[in-house]
Amino acid sequence: MDIEKIAQRLQRLWAQVEANEALLLKHAKRHDAQTAADPLTITSSAHARLHTLQNALDHSGTISSTQHGTQASGDLHTEYQKESEREAASGYAGLDASSKVIKDPANATATPAASKIPIADAGGKLAAGWLQEVLAYADLTDDPYADHNARHESGGADAIKLDDLAAPDDNTDLNVALTKHGLCPKAPNDTYQFLRGDGFFGGIQAAALPGHGPSKHTEGTAWRLIYLNADGDETEIVLGADGTFLESNGAAAAPAFTAIVMAHLPTAAKQVCITMIDLDAGTASTSVPKYSIIVPFACTITDIEIILGGDQTCGATSIIADIHKIAAADRDTGGTGTTIYTTQGNRPTVANTHRYALATDPDVTAVAAGDALLLYIDQAGSGVTNCTVTITATKT
Repeated sequence: MDIEKIAQRLQRLWAQVEANEALLLKHAKRHDAQTAADPLTITSSAHARLHTLQNALDHSGTISSTQHGTQASGDLHTEYQKESEREAASGYAGLDASSKVIKDPANATATPAASKIPIADAGGKLAAGWLQEVLAYADLTDDPYADHNARHESGGADAIKLDDLAAPDDNTDLNVALTKHGLCPKAPNDTYQFLRGDGFFGGIQAAALPGHGPSKHTEGTAWRLIYLNADGDETEIVLGADGTFLESNGAAAAPAFTAIVMAHLPTAAKQVCITMIDLDAGTASTSVPKYSIIVPFACTITDIEIILGGDQTCGATSIIADIHKIAAADRDTGGTGTTIYTTQGNRPTVANTHRYALATDPDVTAVAAGDALLLYIDQAGSGVTNCTVTITATKT
């Protein structure tokens, strides 16, 4: 409906309002003449509505400019467009029977550009620039999957990493097999099972292990010994210096090469005997030793024995011997030395009718390397001409 028809309709409405107002006034006067006490009253709200409509229209049927302050009187062109402006410049778009816009929008273009609406080109196709960059096909009729695999393969324009894919199902579909490559099967949570050559986890069979011998050890360092450490791994150890030997440091420690000391030898291997012989045992001597010997090693005295020579047995008077010691530093000036029997009653003694005796251990048993031991006969025995004193000691 254009503006001329609207104006005509409003003009007819105004004529009807004026006629109704005249009838109301005429009726009011007649009523007032008949009943002065009950005059006919037109309410203020009804009267206001009449005047509002009267003010909205002038007698020419045009909406006044006072009611449309933003428009020139009689010109509503920017709010209501004429039918003649349909599909005209600065007019409004026309619709077809399906309510579709007939003309192309001013913002539409076949060439891709920012803030534009795409339309088909002369060939009826959209330009490639309107599509996603990864498609980038000049013609949508082309096969969009022609290079799909190559794009996602290693080195392709859109290579996909294996760890970026979704996690697979918990099944054996992708497992490696004898006839195909594949992924490692799911671990069995058993540290004694290993992935076998047939693609399954299992224990190692002894029969499957290769033979082992010296020929298998060809990658080690020259002149080394091999032992198993705490983890059971083969470990090399350097050979020691000349004269050293491999010493165990216990069941849970690495062995080591070390020099031999007396502590390494068993007691039997360290025992030595020091023998002193007196061929004049029938004569006592407490100031001049009957026999002297220098001990070249450190030791500890463990036993002292005395035995008479030949087939002799002691008579009524017992033979009593004594052992003195002179320190190595005092050998040249030590004189008679010092007895190792502080308790004189324990000295080596062969009693009447006997020819042998094992003496009680002396009070002083330590002998340093280089010390001298001296034999004295404190008391000559009856019928005794010679005797032998044997000292047993353990090297230290």
